[in-house]
Amino acid sequence: MAKVSDVYSVVTYDLLEDENLVLGILTFQQFIDMLNQTTLDFLTATGIIKAVYTQSIFAGVSQYSIPDEILRTDDAFLAGYYLPQSTQMGLNNSIRNWRRVQGIPSAWHEDGLPIKTIELAVVPNYNGLYIPGPNEPDPPHAAYGSWWVPAYPSGGGAAVVTSPQATRALTIVGPEAPTAVANLDDAIPLIPDDICLAYIPFGVLYRIFSADSEERDLARADFCAAEYAEGVNLMKAITGEVEAQ
Repeated sequence: MAKVSDVYSVVTYDLLEDENLVLGILTFQQFIDMLNQTTLDFLTATGIIKAVYTQSIFAGVSQYSIPDEILRTDDAFLAGYYLPQSTQMGLNNSIRNWRRVQGIPSAWHEDGLPIKTIELAVVPNYNGLYIPGPNEPDPPHAAYGSWWVPAYPSGGGAAVVTSPQATRALTIVGPEAPTAVANLDDAIPLIPDDICLAYIPFGVLYRIFSADSEERDLARADFCAAEYAEGVNLMKAITGEVEAQ
């Protein structure tokens, strides 16, 4: 697994600092911050690692929060079936009084809402099975990582692992947020080793060479940006984030 030290070695070599940041122009903490920013940017742009998050549906509740561990909502499913994304304008044009009508939701949107929130249309008219969450009895009543989640049967009893159709729950899928690194021995999360070592150093170097500091070099920054963009576009093509040309 690629470690922070692997990227650090590449960066210090390109900065002519002989395996360590000794000149004081760039500090180790600045390097760590730039590495974390680059990793977050890469995973957001490419969507190479997705997280699955399933939460209980409640009658009369149309808005649901997205956890910080998911960078954005790419797809939503209701009771295991695909739920298309729409916009407020599209819903206004297609469903009369969609914010007041209750029924089985047929779409979702996120425009015009607080950050990390989605809204179902129409308003759910049922309670799904109760999914126990990590902060019981407080919300969220949700589970990560699988389409099959533990839920309490409607007739009572202990929680059992239940299919998405049985829970009638809302499942969202989106890029998984990386955990921040801090030390040279930390593993760089989620990104495959070959891709990480080939492109992440260029993302860090771009930030270094384009920053307002003594290392500023726009020609080198442009080169690093192009190399980093190659990796982003390659992974986008593989994951279908963009159509391959």
